[in-house]
Amino acid sequence: MRKTVKVGVILLVLGVIMLIFGIANNGIQSVYWEKGFKVVKTHEKTYQPKKITDITLSSNEDVVIERGDVATIKVTTTRKLADVEINNGHVTISSSSPTATSDTVGYMFNDGSESNRIVITIPKRTTVNWIKDTDKQFGDVNVQNVTAKHVQLLNGNGDVRLSSVNIKNQAEFSADTLHLTDVTAPTLKAKGSDVTISDSHFNDGASKVQSNDGDIKIGETQFKTAKVHSDDGDIRLNQNHVTSLSATTDDGDIHLSANKRVGVYAQTDDGDLSIFGYRSDTDQSYHYNKTAKQQYHLTSGDGDVTATAA
Repeated sequence: MRKTVKVGVILLVLGVIMLIFGIANNGIQSVYWEKGFKVVKTHEKTYQPKKITDITLSSNEDVVIERGDVATIKVTTTRKLADVEINNGHVTISSSSPTATSDTVGYMFNDGSESNRIVITIPKRTTVNWIKDTDKQFGDVNVQNVTAKHVQLLNGNGDVRLSSVNIKNQAEFSADTLHLTDVTAPTLKAKGSDVTISDSHFNDGASKVQSNDGDIKIGETQFKTAKVHSDDGDIRLNQNHVTSLSATTDDGDIHLSANKRVGVYAQTDDGDLSIFGYRSDTDQSYHYNKTAKQQYHLTSGDGDVTATAA
């Protein structure tokens, strides 16, 4: 007990010293220890390239790619500025040092999300050739109101969000959490812990959506064909337009909300079936409207399968 008290007193004294140090440096500020006491300070740098044709991300910072009037790259950080390489329109963002809120000990009065990010502005009426990352991109990526020929964000280390993005070729994503809203591409290949897709269009080929350990939610989205799979999570399909879609979960429920004119084949190894009024806790499969042009194939290894009229 005495040892615990001593440790507590030491930490209290250290905390008071750090607080005084922060106040002494222009008020209450975030303070951390790294080979001595340091006050977290924000650094900014803005680049104005003549054009932006390709973007490669390989940094620790969160990245926002958005549409604007002029091509700019604004780097904001509380540590060493990320390296920005511009070569004839090809932009590469890279950094090797951690952000100020990681691998440090101290008092942080904000989470650093606004202080450590990179904003890349694409001029209006510009189509980017590539937006891609490497396995060294650890920050979140947010893309909005942009047109690109290729988008390939596969690092899987952070969250990826796309809103109002037009992609000319196959869209490929692997992220911790994936959110797609108003995204258009010929086909989609997506993987994440949790995946949410809404108001999007993938009408030219076969798409694939996968969750390793989380839920999948797809609403008001068009697919030509799609395979949706969750290893351990629920799947919710809400008023989508498909030619054919198969959804499987090893351990979770499946809920479909659709027009009753669609066809549904439902199967569960251990759960209940409720398909447009048909209910059973003993049957393992049921086929509704076999001749419909739009067909859903829904299978749960351990969970309920439900279809309700939209």
